[in-house]
Amino acid sequence: MADRSRLRYHPFHQSVQPTNSLIATTPSTLSPEIIVAGMADLLGFHPEDSLIVVGLSVDPQRPVVATLRVDLPSVDDLQDRADLVTWLSVPLSAAASRCDSMIVLVWSNTTARENAALIDEVAGMIASTGTCVADGLIVSSVPRPNDAPSTNWRSLWCAGASCCDEFGNHLTNDHREAAARIFSRAGRVPAASRTDLERELAARSPQGRWSSPGDLPRDAFDVAVIHAVSLLRTGGAPSSVDSVLLAQALCDVRVRDTVIWEMLTYPEADWTRAADVLTHIVRSCPQPFLSPLATCLAIFRWQLGDGVRAMIAIEHALAADPHYALAQLIGGCITHGVHPAEWRGDLHCLKRQDLSGP
Repeated sequence: MADRSRLRYHPFHQSVQPTNSLIATTPSTLSPEIIVAGMADLLGFHPEDSLIVVGLSVDPQRPVVATLRVDLPSVDDLQDRADLVTWLSVPLSAAASRCDSMIVLVWSNTTARENAALIDEVAGMIASTGTCVADGLIVSSVPRPNDAPSTNWRSLWCAGASCCDEFGNHLTNDHREAAARIFSRAGRVPAASRTDLERELAARSPQGRWSSPGDLPRDAFDVAVIHAVSLLRTGGAPSSVDSVLLAQALCDVRVRDTVIWEMLTYPEADWTRAADVLTHIVRSCPQPFLSPLATCLAIFRWQLGDGVRAMIAIEHALAADPHYALAQLIGGCITHGVHPAEWRGDLHCLKRQDLSGP
């Protein structure tokens, strides 16, 4: 058994039996089953074969402050597993300053138990930063006696056989309802998988009259910014003409940066509408326009707390242009756990006129 002497367990987040109704419904005392039941809402999709780390706070207004998910490495690939733990040290160290504790999970129907050592390694790395480790969980859908397959979780470190028997703890509808009250967002239904989220940006045939992107004349700058901000705040599916005009505008770095700066002064509802507009155009624009549009989409998704969709947009941007600087910057910020509000604050330390150039 792994040495867990370095781990400092957080008193609010110890494994508890799911029959404890108070613990199951109080955000400031989040229990493992509520984290597991709310995972799809936290990620935006139902995970498979994933290593997940959840950063927790005792602040009842914001009980979860960070969620990181990566694909599980092969059980037999020791180098890949070691590289993953090393890579995780950067984003988890960045998140540690905002967390009271972290939970480490492996979610897999086939290799959950085989990855117990990986959970121990990640937990040990987290503990070395001085952060409390709340629990190490394995989660899977398994058949139970006289029952259909269901989602079950089990703490690797729980000593109570009545709590974590060989079948683990069964998630009930009560757990899911309690998690939904804490984590679900209005109008946002988790996707079945990350692949389904990727399909949201599946390419379609370009519509409209597209020419090569280029910098706008100086006397067109103000008009381009006003039109772009207005279109993004309107939301919906833009016309083919508006799509081309917006894409042309955002290919100009001065316009792009000014539009982002101004849009982030408006309420979150406007960011959501902007993301809808950009999603529509990213699906149907020629490749030369893809990087700036997908990067702007990623920024709005990230600012809305939708890190998964943001990273998918960044992947599109970098696939079109691996050297697109803003996509590299935003992807690095997301990967390394920079809080979106911190980035937004740094952006607004700049004056609007500084972004438009001489």
